[in-house]
Amino acid sequence: MAINAQVLEALLKAAGQTPGPKRLMCLGYPDILVTEDQLQDLCGDDVLDELAYREDSEPVLRANGLTESLEQMVEARSLFAACGMTAEFLDIHAPRGVEIVADLNLPIAGNLRGQYDVVYDGGMMEHCFNVGQAMRNVFALARVGGYIVHFNPLNSYNHGFFAFNPTFYHDFYTQSGNRLASEFYGVHGPVLDAQVTKLPPLQTFTSAPERMGVLIVAQKLVDAEPGWPMQSRYRQNPELRE
Repeated sequence: MAINAQVLEALLKAAGQTPGPKRLMCLGYPDILVTEDQLQDLCGDDVLDELAYREDSEPVLRANGLTESLEQMVEARSLFAACGMTAEFLDIHAPRGVEIVADLNLPIAGNLRGQYDVVYDGGMMEHCFNVGQAMRNVFALARVGGYIVHFNPLNSYNHGFFAFNPTFYHDFYTQSGNRLASEFYGVHGPVLDAQVTKLPPLQTFTSAPERMGVLIVAQKLVDAEPGWPMQSRYRQNPELRE
């Protein structure tokens, strides 16, 4: 799970819409794949003085083919703190010893519900087989008025159990009384120089660049557990047969 400049910008914009100190929940512990120039542009000129760096930077950067582009990788918690967010992390294991351990295939514990101003699902949900429950869990973590940032694969084959179309998020949030707080963006290409394309929320489209991810921000408006949505094309056209 990685955060590039486009995803970091979406997180910062979402956090900027909430008053006071920000509490952030990340699903998984993210790799921050952002250049120093990008960090300064997004977080301010003084941000570099407040950052810590990962001791395991080299193998992670090597795995991403970035050893010639980045000398070291920012530690996620320090970056979020520099941007005014207290970050917590949730995963099915605790490889760094700081993660809250939970299986998103199952309902989350009550003490986690409604606690976070921003929830970041940056590539966790596609690995959960019980994806409907996982989506309800992601939603439940946010407080009413809080924001949920999703960045999941559109067409990364065998990356996980699932890939996600824009209609998935549109129908889940709008049919449950919540709202979409951004347009749908397709993010693709080199991680440090990613390209962004607007995607239609409901209309069919026939092609997309390889390994595109869907980036979307939603806002939680109601505390009720969402029901299971019907795809909008069939909800709007009940006689549709194709």
